[in-house]
Amino acid sequence: MATRILIVGFGNPLAADDGAGPAVVARLLEMNPPAGVRCEDGGSDSLRLPTLWRGEREIWLVDAVARGTPPTSGETTTASRSSVTFRWKYSAIIGPA
Repeated sequence: MATRILIVGFGNPLAADDGAGPAVVARLLEMNPPAGVRCEDGGSDSLRLPTLWRGEREIWLVDAVARGTPPTSGETTTASRSSVTFRWKYSAIIGPA
């Protein structure tokens, strides 16, 4: 089956909660993602995204963001530009520090 979803975690694990993206990707890889899903650690350089993309239909970006809303609030933000639609869902995985 061709990869349909690319999940990229961005962040710097040395900068506290900014390491959320790589931590989520590491956890997903431990859980053996289903067929059609590829997970990549994007590090702290979001400009790497084009080098990671291999034609997947969906790209899910995981990163820490300060929004002033409670974690796991399920808030979703959508923005469109030309023929590409970006959708962000704010959530969190809570675990031991």
